[in-house]
Amino acid sequence: MKRPALLLLAVLGILPSGTVLAASPDDPPKCKECQYLCALMDQMLQKEATAGFYWKYALKNPNALQAATSDDVYNQVKDVDFANWGKTRPWPCFEPKGGPGPTQADLETTDSTANPPCTILMDIYGPNGAIVAQKELYKGDTYQRFTEGKCSDIYQPTIKHEEKHQQDCKAAKAMGQSLFDNPARWAQSEFEANSLHAQILRQEIRQLINSSPSGCGWKPTDGQKKDPSSIPSVKQMQRMEQIRHFFEMAFGPGD
Repeated sequence: MKRPALLLLAVLGILPSGTVLAASPDDPPKCKECQYLCALMDQMLQKEATAGFYWKYALKNPNALQAATSDDVYNQVKDVDFANWGKTRPWPCFEPKGGPGPTQADLETTDSTANPPCTILMDIYGPNGAIVAQKELYKGDTYQRFTEGKCSDIYQPTIKHEEKHQQDCKAAKAMGQSLFDNPARWAQSEFEANSLHAQILRQEIRQLINSSPSGCGWKPTDGQKKDPSSIPSVKQMQRMEQIRHFFEMAFGPGD
């Protein structure tokens, strides 16, 4: 577990409802292909599960559970968000279920009591997987290092999430408080960020489908056709993946 002075689970973004982050022209080719849908849905399902857990402890939940520390909350959510996600998640992809889940985030935001306070940092990992250094995201070439080779559908929301934590951290600092040391307020921040990130990923999934001449093979139901924001169900995605895999084996990659 990372140090408690840091705000964790930095894999999210926060934007006004209906907003879709623009894809970067520098995205790797895979980011614009239908086969990428599965990864987006896997991330979305993870964020929905994580948001649901944090809501149990969130400040604005009238029936919230009480936690003595944010560590107590995190020690429970980490199994949803990281350790066991590969074994327990609903699996929309063609490959066998049970592999590792989505990669843990590489960004963190320092708490209001840290030095420097409320600052977005990029974790630098050594060969053994341990953090060996941290650099401020917007200093030097850190931003380039963080985004290089990644899909903007993932890194842009990650950065927006950290900016949300930064905003909440500064609000806590203005009151002379620590965001992380207030379990209910920290859980509320995580709930909002995870919920919005799931919403953004839903929008990105639909955007990718709309940009495909074949609609990525999706056959929406009558109800889904009436909703311009609808996306495939997990079962539909599984079927799409099976068909895509069959055609790729027979004819080579398509769109």
